[in-house]
Amino acid sequence: MEKINLVNSYKNARSTLLAVIIFSVINCLLLLGRVGYTFLYSAITPKLAIIFAQHVFRGFTSLIVIVMFAFVPLALYLISYILSNKDWKWLRVATILFAVDIVVFVIFFLKFGFDSSMIIDIIFEAVIMFSLVSGTIAGKKLNNDFEVEEIIIDSAANEEETGEDGEVKKVKIYSYDKQYANKNKANKNGLVYLSVLGLMAAMVVLIVFLTTLFKNNVLMILIVVYGLLAVYIVMIVKLSPYLSAKSFQYFKKDGVIYRNSTANGIVQALNDLRVESTTEDSFICSYQKKENQRKKLIIPNSYPGLEEILKY
Repeated sequence: MEKINLVNSYKNARSTLLAVIIFSVINCLLLLGRVGYTFLYSAITPKLAIIFAQHVFRGFTSLIVIVMFAFVPLALYLISYILSNKDWKWLRVATILFAVDIVVFVIFFLKFGFDSSMIIDIIFEAVIMFSLVSGTIAGKKLNNDFEVEEIIIDSAANEEETGEDGEVKKVKIYSYDKQYANKNKANKNGLVYLSVLGLMAAMVVLIVFLTTLFKNNVLMILIVVYGLLAVYIVMIVKLSPYLSAKSFQYFKKDGVIYRNSTANGIVQALNDLRVESTTEDSFICSYQKKENQRKKLIIPNSYPGLEEILKY
């Protein structure tokens, strides 16, 4: 029962994060279109960035503020949401981002004064933060629950894994090993952290160049910037098997290889898993998803001894 509650808490936090992303994007579009109203249940920083850009800054500086403090945070929220499906630590990243959002909100009303209309915003910010923190804690507990070396298969449920005398046998679990991943260049986490800093620096350089190239054509500048963000998100998604490697374990039972998710407790059967090719950092595999359909699966070379159960 406790495990089910943890899984539900984690799923609810991801749903909350998705809602925050959607309403934040809508609010940014409404503010850019000068509609005059916004929705609750969203991040505050992107809204404040656009408001300040429209009323305090002008020209190039205004565009810099919008991109760096509205678009980039939303892109980071989206990346966190996508990758949190496989690794709870990305939900923690989103929680930290939202904590920064709250700090910005507090600084804002301390600087410019408190207004009674902010009470509703404060309530919604608290609800969102509670959901994200609860989900992060649940994700960490789920991850720790599966930090094991082996599991026991019940003899009554699986006669093939027991001897003739009915003795219960142990099934070996292949878990993530950071040092082994580093040895095989399968640990890409550092690359992602550096790429985030690189993205922000590239945004500034790109906007300077685009402002010179397109002059005052803000639409073209935004199209190029959004294009860069889209390419970056695609790159992160392609790296996701490596970034989420710690959240999976593999074991073989009844001749079938299974993958266990430590983030949500789901055990998936990888029927007829085959290694199509190998690289220094991964096994390029495929498995039978449906009767006439095979699905590609990249398994990072981060699990010592896993090749013992893989079929080539």
